[in-house]
Amino acid sequence: MKWGLVQETGSIEGEKGRRSIGITLNTDTYRSMGIRLTRNYFSLGLFDLFGNQKKVFFEKLDISEGASVIVQKIIAAVEKAVKDSRDCVVLGIGIAIPGPYVRTEGSMSLMTEHPGWEGIAIDKELAAAIPLPVYLEHDAKAGALAEWWFAPRMMEHETMVYVAAGQGIGAGIIIDGKLIRGGLGIAGEIGHMSIDFGGPRCACGNNGCLEHYCSSIALVREVKKEAINYPMSSLAKGASFSSIVEASRAGDELAIKAVKMAAWHLGFGLVSVVNAFNPDIIVIGDEMSQLGDVFFSTIRSTVEDHVLPSVYKSLRIEASPFHTDPVLIGVSTLAVEQVLLHPSVIPQLSSGA
Repeated sequence: MKWGLVQETGSIEGEKGRRSIGITLNTDTYRSMGIRLTRNYFSLGLFDLFGNQKKVFFEKLDISEGASVIVQKIIAAVEKAVKDSRDCVVLGIGIAIPGPYVRTEGSMSLMTEHPGWEGIAIDKELAAAIPLPVYLEHDAKAGALAEWWFAPRMMEHETMVYVAAGQGIGAGIIIDGKLIRGGLGIAGEIGHMSIDFGGPRCACGNNGCLEHYCSSIALVREVKKEAINYPMSSLAKGASFSSIVEASRAGDELAIKAVKMAAWHLGFGLVSVVNAFNPDIIVIGDEMSQLGDVFFSTIRSTVEDHVLPSVYKSLRIEASPFHTDPVLIGVSTLAVEQVLLHPSVIPQLSSGA
C-alpha cells in the first residue's frame, strides 16, 4: 500500500458481522511493458497489473537492415512509449524473443531464416539506454505464462503445453504451476526436433526440423511452390499468410491442401510432446491458430492416430482464447513478477514513495 500497488475500496461485510476493508490492485498508476521480436516485425504493448492491454505498437522489419539497426528501432519505440506514459509509472520491460535462447549466454543463439542475431544481447542494450529493469524470455514460454495466469480454468490442469506456432515453432511447458526452462533454458524447443532425418538442413545444424514443415513461413513457401498446379486458385498469382487464411476459409483447394499438410506435420510433432510430457491440455496460439477448424481437426486426428487411445482420451487440444497476443501479455507480466520479487530495482518502490 505504501507503493500504491494496492488500494482500499471501502468497507465490506465480513464473516460473523465483522466489517472489513476491501482492497484491490491499483490499475491506474502502474504499467508494465512487453516487447515481442519476431522474424519480420516487433510489437510493443503497455499493460496494467491485470494484464489488460492499454496501448500497442507494431512495426514491420526489413531483414536487410541488420540486427543493430533493428535494436535501435526498438529502443526508440520504447523511449517514445515511456515518454507518452508520464501519467503512469512503468515498472519494467519484458522482451520475448524467438529461440533457441540459451539463458546462461544471455543472448540469442540463432534466429532461423534470419542470420545476424547470434550473440545479440538485446536486453543489455535496452537496459543501457532506458533506466528501467529489463527481462528476457523465450516467446513460447512467455505465451505459456499468459495462458496459465489469465486463460479461464487453465490452472485446473496439472500439465499444460502452449505451442507458439507462428514464423517458428516453440513450446512453453508448465507442470504443477512451474514453467519448465531446462538446464540452459531451451526446454520446449520443439521446432528443432527432427521429424525427417533426410530433410532440409536447418540453421541449428539439424536435418528435417519440425518448423521447416509447419510454420507460417513454411506454409507460404509450400503454397507458392504448389501454385503452378492450381491455376484457378486465388493464390495462384501470389500468396501471403493472411491471404492463405482467407482462401482456406473460402474453401480454396490449394489453401486447404497446404493447411492440412502443415497441420499433419505439426500433429506428428505433437505426438512426441504428448509421449514426453503427457499433458492434460495443449494450447496452440500465434499465427497458425488463425487457420481454424481444418487446421485443428487435422492436428487432433493425427495425434489420435499415433498415441495410445487412453492417452488421447485424457488430452485436450485447443486454440488459444486470447484476442491479443499472449506472448506480449506473458512477457509484460513476467516483468511485474520480477519487480515484485526484487522491488529495489525501482527507486519509487524501494524508497516507499
